[in-house]
Amino acid sequence: MGKLFNSRFLYSFYFAPGQITIEARAEIQGKLSPVFPEIIIDKIPQKKSATLSLPPGNHSILMKLQDKDYEPLEFPIYVPAGQKVKLEKHFVHRKGKVRLSSIVPPVEARFVNQKSGKKFYFLIREQDYAEHTLDVGEYEMTFQKENYFSQTKRVTIREKEVLSFPIHLEPMLLESWTLGEEQETKSIYLADVDGNGKLELLCFSPQGSITAYDFWKKARLWHIPYKLPEIAYHVVFHDIDRDGIPDFIIPHHHCFLVISGKTHRELFSLPSYWGRIFALVDANQDGYEDIILMRGYNKGIECYDSKTGKPLWSNGQTVGTFCPPVLLNQKNLLYARDGKLIKLDITNGKEDIYLKYSDNASNADDIRIVSLPENKQGILCYSEDEGLLCFDLISGKKLWHWKHHPQNIQAMTLADIDQDGKDEIFIHLEQLYCLDMSTGKVKWQFDTRNPKKLPREIHTEKWETAPLVADLDQDGSSEVVVYTPENKIYILNAQTGAKINEFSTTKSVQSLILFDANHDGQMEILFLAGNQVFCIRHLSEHRIRIFEKNNLSNAALALADFDDNGTQDIILGNREGEVFILDGQSWREIWHYKMPDPTEPISHPPIMADVCGDSRKEILIYAQKTIMAVSKEKQILWIFQAEDKGYNKLFFVADVNKDGRKEVIITTNHKGFVYCLNGQTGEKLWKKDITRLYSSPQICDLEGEGCQEILATASVFYSNLKSGLFYCLNARDGTYKWNPTPIPIFSEGGSTITLYDINTDGIPEIFVPQAGGHISCLDGKTGRPYWHQRLRGGDVKCLSVADFNQDGKLEVIVATANEDNYCLDAVSGKILWMQVLCENQGTVMDTDLGRSHVDLLNLQADLDQDGFHDMVMLNSQYFFSIFSGKDGRWLGHAQEYLFPKAVPHYYLLCDLNQDHRLDFLFVLNSRLICIYDLEEYLKKLIPAPLFASSPSQDASILRLSYFHKLFRLRAYERLEKELSQKASFQTPWQQWFYFYQGICALSREKESLEFFKKSQSLSPNFLDVQFMQALVHLNQNQTKEAVRILEFLMKNFPFDFHPLYLKYRHLLKNQGQNKLRSLLPSIIQKTEIDLKFYHAYCSAFYTNQNREADYFLELSLRYGLPKTPEHSVRLEQYIQKIQYLLEKIDHLYSTHERFFIKDHALEVIPDYASLLDEICKEK
Repeated sequence: MGKLFNSRFLYSFYFAPGQITIEARAEIQGKLSPVFPEIIIDKIPQKKSATLSLPPGNHSILMKLQDKDYEPLEFPIYVPAGQKVKLEKHFVHRKGKVRLSSIVPPVEARFVNQKSGKKFYFLIREQDYAEHTLDVGEYEMTFQKENYFSQTKRVTIREKEVLSFPIHLEPMLLESWTLGEEQETKSIYLADVDGNGKLELLCFSPQGSITAYDFWKKARLWHIPYKLPEIAYHVVFHDIDRDGIPDFIIPHHHCFLVISGKTHRELFSLPSYWGRIFALVDANQDGYEDIILMRGYNKGIECYDSKTGKPLWSNGQTVGTFCPPVLLNQKNLLYARDGKLIKLDITNGKEDIYLKYSDNASNADDIRIVSLPENKQGILCYSEDEGLLCFDLISGKKLWHWKHHPQNIQAMTLADIDQDGKDEIFIHLEQLYCLDMSTGKVKWQFDTRNPKKLPREIHTEKWETAPLVADLDQDGSSEVVVYTPENKIYILNAQTGAKINEFSTTKSVQSLILFDANHDGQMEILFLAGNQVFCIRHLSEHRIRIFEKNNLSNAALALADFDDNGTQDIILGNREGEVFILDGQSWREIWHYKMPDPTEPISHPPIMADVCGDSRKEILIYAQKTIMAVSKEKQILWIFQAEDKGYNKLFFVADVNKDGRKEVIITTNHKGFVYCLNGQTGEKLWKKDITRLYSSPQICDLEGEGCQEILATASVFYSNLKSGLFYCLNARDGTYKWNPTPIPIFSEGGSTITLYDINTDGIPEIFVPQAGGHISCLDGKTGRPYWHQRLRGGDVKCLSVADFNQDGKLEVIVATANEDNYCLDAVSGKILWMQVLCENQGTVMDTDLGRSHVDLLNLQADLDQDGFHDMVMLNSQYFFSIFSGKDGRWLGHAQEYLFPKAVPHYYLLCDLNQDHRLDFLFVLNSRLICIYDLEEYLKKLIPAPLFASSPSQDASILRLSYFHKLFRLRAYERLEKELSQKASFQTPWQQWFYFYQGICALSREKESLEFFKKSQSLSPNFLDVQFMQALVHLNQNQTKEAVRILEFLMKNFPFDFHPLYLKYRHLLKNQGQNKLRSLLPSIIQKTEIDLKFYHAYCSAFYTNQNREADYFLELSLRYGLPKTPEHSVRLEQYIQKIQYLLEKIDHLYSTHERFFIKDHALEVIPDYASLLDEICKEK
């Protein structure tokens, strides 16, 4: 018995199996949850069981989950005999790392694991990359920052892998600028007041002052000062005096003002106005709108004749409301007072009660006449006591009542958002509400956190908080834009009220304007906050992608498949000797190299090529003077030091001497060296000196024989040859293929040589752009010139050859440094047409044309769908200008806020995202920019820009500004098309509608006089239409009618006549020009316009107003007679000014300016042509 007990004791103490229970857990969906791993004990897989029996002793346990994102657990365990062991083990995710960097820190980063739901948050505080550890797996990562578009991407984090992400969040803010400090600005408006085709930003101060700025250049144009007490008012634009120019109506509480948009003088002024609302109606039926003022004190409601300023009637009824009246019919206005709607007879001021909306003596904040179902009309009325009511317009019956009135201010907008033929009501109270027009029921509401009770002074600006409704992005669904006194702008879905985006400011927002500022087919949001103007967009531009890095070089941009994955990657260099390679799809950095000291700016696109013959690609870097080959492992293979530096260099890798190994061809600029290097060692094989190479050299196989040639133009004017030189070298040894060819002048500033076989002999001809308007076409086999042409523009920068007009013949389209376009016959060089982007409308002193970089893109695309390929010019004025390849007509342009105000000297047209469409890649101002699907992007620039009316902006003013612009660009076909689509373009600008119909008819040599007469009947004081009638009579040789109008204009409006002539003279036929020239002397003598210009010149001269003196000097000669006082003296002064200008042309880049000086002077003094020929001759 004792032995049995001992054996049992020994067994249970030493040999009995132990039991282990393992509770395994893992983080799943953000929580620790039980899991059931595979268990291997002492390398023996175990059956899945909650409890395992093991022999006593030491064991090794390995636990693995089927999910490979978790680390296996391996641990030793000692199992006592006969005992139970309970363990809890947690599986840990495998870890990977990300490196995050932002050019605009701080940025919030959120990573959500798509399997576990676990979230990681990081704040990116610096531009340099900072590492962060994450569980491995698939993630949705979101980057966000206030006033930036958030960015969401999918990414896979792998174990022991570090991913780098440069974060570029696109700002909602496109542009902001500070206005002048003369006076505070309270509201802004956009208009082309003077009709010159350029948009102006008009700023109105609470003291009544008006300041105008060029909207794009931001330069101040003019200022009308007033110093009234500060108070808010709502400016209105209207052509009160019927001269075709918008006038400014300023209902300032202390003084009601009407200011001429043309002369900036007061047309009407009523001090001590003490009112806020007014109406424009033709009370006395004389064809001019009269002014009805509703005043809170003094004489109450008054009506004034707008032409004479004299009162027509007064009814003594004071009106303290802020609610504007509405036109009930042609004879009556409707306004609110003391809980009633009052009908006011506009002819005599008599009143009747129309209906009663409240038992309280409350004033309405807004009344509207609206359309209701079943072709009925109604009246909407909101008051702070009653809320919103709807009445039948005819019977006065109350149709519905929305009893919601939390505050003493409202702002209401009506818009049909679901295309059902009836408007919805958007009313901004303590929240923004959308109501059904038929029932008054709330469709949706959005909490804008508007204060429930606003200070009384804000009440005067209630129109400023009105919600704006428009289809901003033309996707068929409207958006609502609204802002609050808490300085937030909300963009909402108009159908649902869901928030799309929001923008915050530090100051109160005013004057919200919706319009397509950059012609991209999407309306931007322009607004005033404090003394700053902001322009924002509500959606990111998905076609444009931007990467920012400090000091990126504009020229160091290339594409290559660095990681051999079948897609192109982006190679960049900077001015600090660094090279970066970005993944072409994600734009994350995958390689980085810094040159050893001393570093130099990377000045040319790096090249990836196998120069060592080991089937591995090396990276070749060309800095200012240093050329080096580096392996992918960042080992320097060789370095070559050139004897010169510069830009626009040739950098090329090929087997040029047919020895089976790669050579490297490079050129320098200042001294014009050409080198050929051994690609494997960097050893110099040969060198050639051709003296300065600022133009871009080319390498090609001219004759298709397998041997490359180097083409280059020396950037030196050889005085002994009186010409420049064009070179063609054999790339194999640097010898001349043919002797250097003399060309008229040198090439300069990145001009690009173009090759095209125009005579179909299999050898391309060589088109050589040069300085001073010169271009040459050379035989590609011999170098002999086919033709030289001299254009009137500046440096010829670039060109394109094709059959643009589809007549079976090749044309050459050329762009000059003056941003002009020319079309030449490719075979003869004859000029077929020319288009000038900017004409000089000033004096001869303004003929300094300057020089700018331009480039041409021939996408071989028909952008306007007319059957002909169109051209795109890169230029400093618009970045992209699109014109017809057929005849040079302007088609469209971009003024893209996302682009720097410069032209890229180097760019790539490529299919970066592999969608079989061309993308446009370039670097400017340390920003890598890609426009995906360039053709579609450009097509969006062609249609008319989008406009939407708001309390701060009448869309008809913006549409009229666009018509002015089309006329300035002479885009008559487009103008006619827009006019035909705007049949509803009615008052107040109907006179311009008829006027431009006449212009279009005249441009097509059709009957136009009737259109101009219709226009004048609406605007009797419209000088433009009167001049155009004279022009039509001149073209038709109708002397009597033309003289009558010309005498009237020159006698009564002498200082307006010449601007009118400059604006419309291109519509005069040769016959009309000759007729005008023959008639002028007698008209001048009769009207004495010469004396008026003479006196104006004397006044400006003796008061040292030099610019005005130059202007009136020209006018006194242009419209002068030999007997005009001091005619010969002024003629001598003018000749001296011309000679002074010619003396300033001291270099060859400006010789073409002589053409412009001479042509301009010939218009002023046509009788002195031989003298001008002599003094303007090139020396």
